[in-house]
Amino acid sequence: MNARPRTISLSTSAFVAALVTLMLMMAACTPTEDPAASAPTAAVEEASTTSTDDGTGADAEEETASEAPAQAGVESGDPASPVTVERAEFLPTVVDASDPWFASLSPDGASIAYYTEDGRGRDRTGQICIFTFDGAVTNCYDLDSDLFQDYPYQLQWSPDSSMITFGENPIELANESDVWMMTAADGTFVNLTDDGITGSWRQETGTPSPDVDYLPAWNPNDGQIYFWRFVSEGEFLRFNVSLYRIDPSGGEVELVRDVSEAVPLALPVFGQEEFFLDGPSALSPDGQTVAVLLSTVDQMGLTQTSLWAIDLTDSSAEPRELMTPAAFTAAVPDWQQYPTLPLGLSWTADGQGVVVLAF
Repeated sequence: MNARPRTISLSTSAFVAALVTLMLMMAACTPTEDPAASAPTAAVEEASTTSTDDGTGADAEEETASEAPAQAGVESGDPASPVTVERAEFLPTVVDASDPWFASLSPDGASIAYYTEDGRGRDRTGQICIFTFDGAVTNCYDLDSDLFQDYPYQLQWSPDSSMITFGENPIELANESDVWMMTAADGTFVNLTDDGITGSWRQETGTPSPDVDYLPAWNPNDGQIYFWRFVSEGEFLRFNVSLYRIDPSGGEVELVRDVSEAVPLALPVFGQEEFFLDGPSALSPDGQTVAVLLSTVDQMGLTQTSLWAIDLTDSSAEPRELMTPAAFTAAVPDWQQYPTLPLGLSWTADGQGVVVLAF
């Protein structure tokens, strides 16, 4: 492990959101016969809080609500209504751990999953812990360091709160990543997309490139795990990028959509120490659309990021670009000399909009 992960507090995320918060209304994203249902609605509360329908919240937030969830006094169509936080506590105090990284609240609100480490140096062991509010009980389960050599980014609970899926960071750390799953009841780990390779995905010339799988997410519509896969084509910054899915019980992976032609040389990218909102890719609440921030590098070496929507109900539908890199940059003040870098997104609760947080 090359660096210790750090978490971002709720107040920091709110500060960043205050700098640049881009809200995109997507009335046409989910077809419906009800005109009222398809009309875009403002959802300002999504920009100032980090809780989402799937219960994951911001994987890096340090504060969490108490056992009773915060009550939002937000009326439909009234973006000016206040959000009332009944109680907030420092997460390390709640779970009684000094470094609860990548914390994620279960959909049923009963538990918090987080990553920590036991021991030091060569004897250091990574663990995924589950804190249960009822009885304030914590159970930690060791990750096999011979098989898993990275941080378990984006702990994603299943809709029924019985399982957790996660991957690694192949972008900045260049670690070969698979889609893993853990059973919450007993801490059993399963590598769902094991290709027999650990360590770096940058293989020697002439060696087949591994399938690099990351950013898994549960689809509430079909119960399957959707994830991104890229395969190096052997040339610098040239990859085949596709969206796949797999049943949590195992079996063969299924190609959902290849985006290599629609968005050449692009990857969903996220930071080593910072993970905002639901990350660079998220499924809509109805499980019918994926919103994703796809990043490319221009000739000057600058990252260019655009927002795309992928329809999961129509295999013939091309990915739709919702916002160009230039459009993101246009949202910042004239005096700002640096380009805007989108870092994470979340869907509005009604599935009609996407909130994007950017520096």
